[in-house]
Amino acid sequence: MQLSSSTFPAPISYHHLMRLMLIAIVFALFPALGQGATDQHSATIEAMGGIPINISAWGMTTQEFDSSVEAISQRIEYLESILSPYRPDSAVAALNRGEIPDQLAPEITRLVDVARHVSDETAGTFDITVMPLVQLWKRCKEAGRLPTSTDLSEAASRTNWTAITVEEGVLRIEQEGLMLDFGGIAKGYFADEAVALLRSAGATRCLVDVGGDIATWQALPIAKPFRIGIRDPFGSSSIFATLSIDEGAVVTSGDYERFYTIEGKQYCHIIDPRTGWPVEGMHSVTLLAPTGVEADALATAVFVLGATGGRDFVETHPSVEAIIVSDKSDGGVEVYISPGLIDAVQLVTPD
Repeated sequence: MQLSSSTFPAPISYHHLMRLMLIAIVFALFPALGQGATDQHSATIEAMGGIPINISAWGMTTQEFDSSVEAISQRIEYLESILSPYRPDSAVAALNRGEIPDQLAPEITRLVDVARHVSDETAGTFDITVMPLVQLWKRCKEAGRLPTSTDLSEAASRTNWTAITVEEGVLRIEQEGLMLDFGGIAKGYFADEAVALLRSAGATRCLVDVGGDIATWQALPIAKPFRIGIRDPFGSSSIFATLSIDEGAVVTSGDYERFYTIEGKQYCHIIDPRTGWPVEGMHSVTLLAPTGVEADALATAVFVLGATGGRDFVETHPSVEAIIVSDKSDGGVEVYISPGLIDAVQLVTPD
């Protein structure tokens, strides 16, 4: 199938498309570069309440790899301990209670910096202060009712990404009642940190999948690309498409796993911070960026921007590529592949 640099008709009818999930399937795993680097090492650990972290590396001894896996486990546990708003003893939980310490871990200020940059670049469609709106929709789901305009106004009054800044390493929160949640950026950051640890330990090629957020790296000259599978949109175990990348990070945001069902209607779990309502008309954004932390935040932002806004954003940012699956006005579904991915994506036609 020939692909165009804009939207193209899906190879089969996707009127029933409800999900598109990125999965870390690396096909034809090639030997790494370097002396004795012919074997792939793989391991899976768990974090964040059971999220699997799949780690693959080449160019390392078994001892080096095992030590790296242990270091990754410890690093992610530490990051969780300071970043999770659901752990009462974490630094972020303290911030959400209005307790601002004299010094914060540099990881927190770094993530705030990244989040601020993405928010600024995307007109606030990514917002680390969106938690009050998310909590509102969770309560409404439990109560079986939609939020009222008063509910939405009250929650929105406690969200404001522009009121959080970092100046010379000092975090400033300029509005009371704001709550930070790095859930839309943390997995990509964890994947980056794991890749950095593998590189420092001597890996010549590596891939880390943190619950579907994938970061990769390989030494120059590039050996062969990583091939990442995108699950069949009908939810089966077959593959909808494959994406080949030399390095970088790939993250998918979608409406397929978490949602709110209220009064018989299913609402996406991704909230548009500008309106307070769940995003409609979007099914999936698979986004490629240089780092996991960027890809994680931008996948959410492009999802909220919608099919047209997301496409415009991607095509004006050379370091970003995307696959966007969204509703068409005639009731069908369209799949957009950004120009830089045309040669990297191969659709798999169902039998």
